[in-house]
Parts: sequence; structure tokens; C-alpha cells
Amino acid sequence: MNRAKSIDVAINTMRARLTVLGFNLTIITFQISQIIHPVLDALEHGSVSLFRLTLGLALLMGAITTILALLAFISSARLNREGTAGIHLLLVGDLLMFLSLILTLFGFVSPYQKALDQLMGHAGHNEIVLIHDAVLWVATLVWVSTAYVAPIFLLLRAPVMLAVRIVYASVYLICLQGLTWLVLVASRIEQPGRLPTFSETFFSSLIAPLAW
Repeated sequence: MNRAKSIDVAINTMRARLTVLGFNLTIITFQISQIIHPVLDALEHGSVSLFRLTLGLALLMGAITTILALLAFISSARLNREGTAGIHLLLVGDLLMFLSLILTLFGFVSPYQKALDQLMGHAGHNEIVLIHDAVLWVATLVWVSTAYVAPIFLLLRAPVMLAVRIVYASVYLICLQGLTWLVLVASRIEQPGRLPTFSETFFSSLIAPLAW
């Protein structure tokens, strides 16, 4: 029986993604450095602080997924004269890259939304409400595009069998659900009140920006 020929892509395709991930990791590490100092100061004074627990968790998960995507892309490179990359590890890296970008987007939008919420509480100007809603809807559009639209286009164009596409899509959705669920649970812990049930966080994490 003849073995199916593996499908490779040009290695420059992978290199472009490495550039995106490097830039994303730089942003994440800068943001983490801005929020870790207040937590360390609180620990030095003998107190436990939940200051920006949600943001810190999102950025930490974003850094982890970014590093995993980098490893997948680097591992996809084949040691041959043509300079190609394996399609399967490249797809894995792409899906991990989308997850990392989603978490980075949360790191951008979440603090700004909370600041606007406080401004709306002190002064309910129509302009502030307009800015608040505009930022939320634009962020939602970008989130949906990154979380759903881009992976769908990627898998539809991927030169692999339909069964393989279904497996990739299923694993991606599970990872997306798990990461957004963790972030939303952290946000409920940071805010006073009743902790959400699993079903509440399960359905809200499908469209996470609506819970921001």
C-alpha cells in the first residue's frame, strides 16, 4: 500500500507567523510587568490582593499559548533542502496563535472598559456611554473575527482531509471554551457577589466580550 504523500508549505509562511507571535509576546510581558508589582507589594505587607486577578490570568494564559504556538511553528520546519514546513504542526500553531491573540485582546480591552464603567458611575454623560458601547462592540467584532471567523477560513482552506479538519475544530473549541471559562471565573472571583455556576460561565464564554 502506498503511503500518502505529506503536504508541506513554504517556510516563509511560518516565519511570518513567528514575527506576529514575537510581537504579541512582547506586549504580554510588558502588560504583566505593569500588574505584578502591586501584587508583590501587597504580599510584602502581609496582605492578599485580588488586584487585577482576571487580567493577570488572561495575560498568563496568553503567554503560555504564545510560547506553545512558537514551539509548534519551530517544530513544523523540516530539515530539507527545499526549506518547507509540515502542514499539521503549522495548523496547530495557527490555532494556538488565534487563542493567544484573543487573550491579548482581553488584556487591552478589559482595563479600559472598567475605567469607562467607573466614569459612567460618577458622571453619566452620553458621550462616555457612547464611547463605552463603541469600544465594547468593536472589541466584540475583533474577538469574534479572531476566535471564530479566522479559524473557520483557515480550516476550510487547509489541504487536509475533512475528518482531520473536524478534529482540529473540536480541539480548538474545547481549548477556547476552557480558556475563556477560566478568565470569566477569575472575573467573578475578583468582583464581589455570588460565584457563577458552570452552566452560566459555559454559555457566557462562547461570546466572552458580552461578559466584559
